[in-house]
Amino acid sequence: MRNGIRLLLLAVLVAALGATLVNAAPAPSEQVFRYPFREPDQAIDPTKGATLFNGHYMANLFEGLAEAGLDGKITMLGATAHKVSDDRRTYTFTLRKDIKWSDGTAVTAHDYVFSYQRALDPKTANINVSSLVELKNGKAFNGGQLKDPNQLGVKALDDYTLQITLEGPAGWFLRAIAVDTAWFPVPRHAVTRHGEKWTEAENIVANGPFTIQSWRHDQQMVLVPNPQYWRDKPVVRVLITMTNDPSSTSLPAYETGEVDWAWAPLTQLNQLRQHPVLSKELKFATQTATWFTVFDVTTPPFSDARVRRAFYVTLDRQRLTQGFLQGAYRPAASLIPPGQPGHTDKLPMAGGVQEGRRLMAEAGFPDGRGFPTVTYTTPNLAEDRVVAEALQQMWKQALNVNLQIELLERRAFQSWRAARRTQPYHLHYGGWTGLSGDPVEFHNGMLSSVVDRQNHKWRNGRYEEWIGRGAMELDVQKRADFYQRAEQIVAQDVPVIPWGYKVKPYLIKPHVRGFETGLNGYIDLFRKIRIVR
Repeated sequence: MRNGIRLLLLAVLVAALGATLVNAAPAPSEQVFRYPFREPDQAIDPTKGATLFNGHYMANLFEGLAEAGLDGKITMLGATAHKVSDDRRTYTFTLRKDIKWSDGTAVTAHDYVFSYQRALDPKTANINVSSLVELKNGKAFNGGQLKDPNQLGVKALDDYTLQITLEGPAGWFLRAIAVDTAWFPVPRHAVTRHGEKWTEAENIVANGPFTIQSWRHDQQMVLVPNPQYWRDKPVVRVLITMTNDPSSTSLPAYETGEVDWAWAPLTQLNQLRQHPVLSKELKFATQTATWFTVFDVTTPPFSDARVRRAFYVTLDRQRLTQGFLQGAYRPAASLIPPGQPGHTDKLPMAGGVQEGRRLMAEAGFPDGRGFPTVTYTTPNLAEDRVVAEALQQMWKQALNVNLQIELLERRAFQSWRAARRTQPYHLHYGGWTGLSGDPVEFHNGMLSSVVDRQNHKWRNGRYEEWIGRGAMELDVQKRADFYQRAEQIVAQDVPVIPWGYKVKPYLIKPHVRGFETGLNGYIDLFRKIRIVR
């Protein structure tokens, strides 16, 4: 009897071990891509808004009216064609009739209408309505002044004809619908049936290349090919292992062969560049992303623009990005990244330490005397801690000020930052990734006082005028000029201090083919991946 029990226990143990080994090391013929990432920081629901850590999932589960290739070229996707009215405000899209949701239900114009109405409904609490509010009556409906969603500028003329009307001409619109998940449709039948739980693995209905097979929150998600997908179907199953800080924990798993892709830790970049094997697997993706420090411009001492500017001119961007961060960022002075209309290197930032000390003295703090200890709040992640300590050291040396670092766990930081809309603070860690490669995202969609995604509480009438004109302008050169004028005002009044353009370093195994990052260098796309062993 005892021997029988022992044999049974041994069999169970061997089976469990075998299952672990299959998960960690797929058979040579099995098409499995093993990828470390984070638990989505909110629902994988395009009508709720995208962040860096849920937009990634959306890009593999959903598709919209158009797409932008890695060369930037925009082509129709969910639509076969579109027409634009003479006043450049109304777009009429003819939808494909062969696109279905993963449960076999047709994707229709009514899904798009439902999605945009839901996304702009203030009860949905969408965190990213910056481009959707440009629909006719979008601001009024989202702000609660208009109650009837049918007055929004979106209509289904029939099942496969969608009409979108904007408040005015928008040079950014087609690019936005190609890459911004805010314009993706959601399945109205699934949302209506399951409510807020519709994105759980057992309920989700997708129209992109993948759907969710299983999801153990904070542990693992498994993506599998969508059986109804209309283009060439993916061949890989994607195992996403979820950790709180994959940028600092995925390298050991990569080295032991447990994952096929890894974040390259910034603190080890120089070592990786010298490694005989890993240096050949190290890649860099340029992101349309800018990292910065945010001030509460209503709280002393940063309510004084001279103090903010002193911090701006004394931040040594070269030392921060190339020294402390080992080249994982490029030095940045403007919000708009290189290659986008409005980017400029010609900003009023001369003077360095000497100018910074002059401004501090003028504000009543000569050589830092009388300046209070201020608190810099940041996520408690490896990369962010490096930035915090670097800023603390540089501003102490340049201005003789004391920066106290407050470290918060990632989700606690998100809650803390959301509460700063009405509560005071000094400085915090900030960053923004553009999806469409257009300056409207960094200014109209992030920094403007109408949106204020960073809770800086800053308002400047001239700035608002230039970015408003920039959003409406169709002429490329005029748009660039308007946004350059806006950048000059930001650099002078300093609600934020841009310091780095992100370069995403990662490692990928030689047997992985077809891996792509999106135009923004962040959204990783799995549709074309093949495993070749």
